[in-house]
Amino acid sequence: MSTDNRKSIVILALLPVVGLVFSLVYAFGFSDWDNVTPLFGLPAPYRFLLVAFAIPMIGSIVTAILMPRIVAPLFLRMKGKFMPKYKNAYVNIKPNPFQLRRWLSRALLTALLILGLISILVNVIDPHMFMNPEQYIMFQEEIGFPQLAPPVTISLAGFIAPLAFGLWAVSWAMEDAGLMHYNLPESDDERLYEIEPVYRRYSSYLKGYAGLASIIFMSWTLSLLWVANMDFEAVIFTLLMPVFSIIQTIPGYFVYARLRTSFLTSKLSEINRISKSDLIKPGESTS
Repeated sequence: MSTDNRKSIVILALLPVVGLVFSLVYAFGFSDWDNVTPLFGLPAPYRFLLVAFAIPMIGSIVTAILMPRIVAPLFLRMKGKFMPKYKNAYVNIKPNPFQLRRWLSRALLTALLILGLISILVNVIDPHMFMNPEQYIMFQEEIGFPQLAPPVTISLAGFIAPLAFGLWAVSWAMEDAGLMHYNLPESDDERLYEIEPVYRRYSSYLKGYAGLASIIFMSWTLSLLWVANMDFEAVIFTLLMPVFSIIQTIPGYFVYARLRTSFLTSKLSEINRISKSDLIKPGESTS
């Protein structure tokens, strides 16, 4: 293991610990024990630790194990029906999931997906589920939109984080397995050939939804600062909440990184890597 990998692992291992410390301080230092939420029937400190820490952490471990094994084969079957001319294969690669830059990229995409899914649920759920009547009235007066109050957004982010993490884990598994698909014409066929990593087909749908939905939601939330005079701190807290949830999914990422992806490649043929010399004729310019 390289020195950079060791540093990355140490940093990633420390982040959930720091998150737990902050969660405990907030739960037992700033929460009201008399505040019991209808959804769980628990005092506020226990509810906060449940939705902000336990559910994202345990849930991400479960989805890291199950979703790649369920969704990835299902996606490959569906792709085969809609793209029957494409053949699946794999390239033998050695992925490095603990490269810090790679994790940051994956974490950002997961956070955007969490925000995109919150944008749907925040308009359909009843805020009373996550707060008592007194809190509802207070947030109605303070921020104008109880749907975006911290008890609501913390709970939604906690519930959604394992799902968003699991959906992206499907893409990571196909990427780290080196899955490719190709469509090669016959030798006398003038059609162009196609070859690309399979995960890009899958991730393009997630990226498209997460990017568009999160931009719309962020724009709408920020517009409330001027249109409805919504509290600035509530807006920032809402938009940054997925970042905290991502930290709690790091144990799930460790579990994912330890799992093998051979279940995706065991029945496929290995293909050779293509270098520039395989594509460019000798003497031809590459500009």
